[in-house]
Amino acid sequence: MNYYLSKTVALLTLGAGIASGCNDKTEEQQPNILFIMTDDHTQQALHAYGKGMLDSVLFPNMDRLAREGAIFMQSFVTNSICAPSRAVMLTGKYSHMNGKVDNSNPFDWNQQTYPKLLQQAGYQTALIGKIHLAGAPQGYDYSMTLPGQGSYYNPEFIKNGEERLQFEGHCEWIIPGFVIDWLDNDWDRSKPFAVNYHTKAPHRCWMPDIEYLDYLEDHVFDFPENFFDDYHGRGTAAREWEMYDLHEDPNEMRSVYDDPAYAEVQAMMHKRLEEIREDYGDSDELTQDILDIHLERQRN
Repeated sequence: MNYYLSKTVALLTLGAGIASGCNDKTEEQQPNILFIMTDDHTQQALHAYGKGMLDSVLFPNMDRLAREGAIFMQSFVTNSICAPSRAVMLTGKYSHMNGKVDNSNPFDWNQQTYPKLLQQAGYQTALIGKIHLAGAPQGYDYSMTLPGQGSYYNPEFIKNGEERLQFEGHCEWIIPGFVIDWLDNDWDRSKPFAVNYHTKAPHRCWMPDIEYLDYLEDHVFDFPENFFDDYHGRGTAAREWEMYDLHEDPNEMRSVYDDPAYAEVQAMMHKRLEEIREDYGDSDELTQDILDIHLERQRN
């Protein structure tokens, strides 16, 4: 095992918070590993870092993970982009070494990854959720993954790299359900397990389960300090990209707006938006006024 991969496996074990007392001498003492990976989860959203918007009252389990486990107060990543970050995590190698330098280049599943090494060490492995790396996953005894970015509502999944299946509901209920089902029914208890549980949330476009559309309606968030950032001196992506633009990026929402299966969700979201605009006295003219104020602040 090379140095970089050793670091990867060590971090995964530490992150699971269940590795204390690990001893390689006997298989019985090998720790089970549950690696949870959220998507685009900024530090500024986590209350455990002392400045997060999502406080302990709303999301107590996030703070509990930090309080009862380990929290990195000064940490860095080799690549934060969606698919390349996963390639780095799997291989323990920099992007120019594992070949996945952006979201377009293919990923070579034939190269060494830490799940393959865990299999060799006697682990039963599973990958469930978003991986954003094309091709059949290697190193896993079981996989149930979203194709590409996946969908929030009524998502399709690819089982073991081959069979495409669609499930009704919101993916952030479906994915943990798969994890629990695998642990309850498919995990061979004579072996330690290593499960990759990867969420799609909170990757854009931000779509909660329908029952949570108004969950934070009465919660007032302060504007972040950089809300009116003019992005001076920043890269092109930061300067030009909008939170979401249907005209610039039509594929991002195509499944929601074109798929008949999502018609009910679409109608409910539009209805709720109109109710919110009416409650706050919003109008197209007011929206334009706010935009003009924002643009004037940028100019000044």
